[in-house]
Amino acid sequence: PWKLNTPYEMHRLSVGIPEGLKDAIQGRSLLLEMGYDKLHAVDFAKGCYVGQEVTARSRFRGTLRKYLHRVTSESPLPPFGTEITTKDGISLGEMRSSHGTQGLAMVKLEELAAANGFFAAEQPITITPLEWMTTRL
Repeated sequence: PWKLNTPYEMHRLSVGIPEGLKDAIQGRSLLLEMGYDKLHAVDFAKGCYVGQEVTARSRFRGTLRKYLHRVTSESPLPPFGTEITTKDGISLGEMRSSHGTQGLAMVKLEELAAANGFFAAEQPITITPLEWMTTRL
């Protein structure tokens, strides 16, 4: 497990910046789901890189169904990989990195729009879109 006790980690989570395997699943996570394009970490004009075909196809087709979101709670959040559900038991996604009462989660957009009442390990949570994902940096 990653140590998340530093002021840097607290600030990173408070603004929702993903960091490598702390928030991604190797071989499963997509750069665009994590918002790396919005952070200017992906250059679509550059030459070849690993995952270029999937990343470009996702961008041009607009087929992404889940994105990273900020998650908060009144009590400490559960660990990476914990399922996030609605009050009706519908799966919304899963936790990524967290420290104390703030963290990040990968959340399915369609289910999020139609849901109310969110839980991680039966604990009430608040899910908030990342501001920088919807505005131009």
